[in-house]
Amino acid sequence: MGIGSLRLGMTRQEAEATGMVPPFQADGQGNCALTSHLIVTVSADSLAGTVLVSPRLGIAAIFAYGNVGTPEQIRLGSSAADATRAYPGARLVGSADHGYLHAGVPGNADASYRVEFQAGKVTEIVLLLNTQDCFE
Repeated sequence: MGIGSLRLGMTRQEAEATGMVPPFQADGQGNCALTSHLIVTVSADSLAGTVLVSPRLGIAAIFAYGNVGTPEQIRLGSSAADATRAYPGARLVGSADHGYLHAGVPGNADASYRVEFQAGKVTEIVLLLNTQDCFE
């Protein structure tokens, strides 16, 4: 599960070999050892397109960008109501005005989505390894 040829669980070297990310850099601000941004993202100034590497598990998190969304058609800018309908068994933390949904990825027991809301709109989507050890 991932974006294009970039997949959760890949090693840093495998991820860089896809050509989708520049070399990873040490992340002094979070728990993940290394971070990069998908080459197709416009700006590294936001979390959109961020890729996080766990030293133990490889690619642990991939942040959506632009029009990239889930197979259930949830994208940045989707309504919180649409996201809640798309993942009826998901756990809501906070509210649709300020919170996030933690949803299992249909058909993949090893991955989940973290869908963040602000003012009733999706502002962030992160594809995560369920066993990730460096995000949140």
